[in-house]
Amino acid sequence: MRTRVIWLMLILSIGLSLSSGLALAQDEAKSGDYIPLRFDAVAVTTTGLPFIGQWTKGWEPAYVKWYLVDPYGHIACMTDCQLSSVTRKDPAIYIGRDSKWEISADGGVIRLPAFAAYGMWTIKAKIYDINKLGFIQWSNTNSQDIAPIYVRESSMPESLSAPMYLYIDLGSNIVLGSMEYCITFPDLIFLIGILVVILIVVLNIIAFIWRRKK
Repeated sequence: MRTRVIWLMLILSIGLSLSSGLALAQDEAKSGDYIPLRFDAVAVTTTGLPFIGQWTKGWEPAYVKWYLVDPYGHIACMTDCQLSSVTRKDPAIYIGRDSKWEISADGGVIRLPAFAAYGMWTIKAKIYDINKLGFIQWSNTNSQDIAPIYVRESSMPESLSAPMYLYIDLGSNIVLGSMEYCITFPDLIFLIGILVVILIVVLNIIAFIWRRKK
């Protein structure tokens, strides 16, 4: 009987998770919906190396960090990827001018977190490169808003079928570079199912020990 209860909880957890956000969010979104992370043929201008950028060629964009920002300006989660296309739009050799680029990127999709706040969310993109000189490293950056996302109030089942994120920003330094991290936790229904299974196992162990003492 106890085995049947455990399997029933696991099947219920998997079923609720797979039914969440099967389509990409369009006019409005809710917890668990999939949001596309992509842009095509976006024009950016770079200003060159730090301190001497006016006299050098502009830096070349290489990577992008995606940020999912809630209506209060807090970063809910972050992911990154390499740019899929980088095209220079001006001469490669010059003095005292910025560089113009046309870039594209496809970072897949990201899911809205559990209990997502009601209101207008934003997808932000930070374009950057990585430069190293011995043990010293630095990055040039260019940040842009990519798309707004209107998020409606989510129901309890929708939030239970959505992941949780932990975003950590430890700043940056010349040795380790940028230290931004985002940890993704499974859908809440999975976590609850695991906790229920652990509780059932613990109760069975306690009951077994109690019967042996008799």
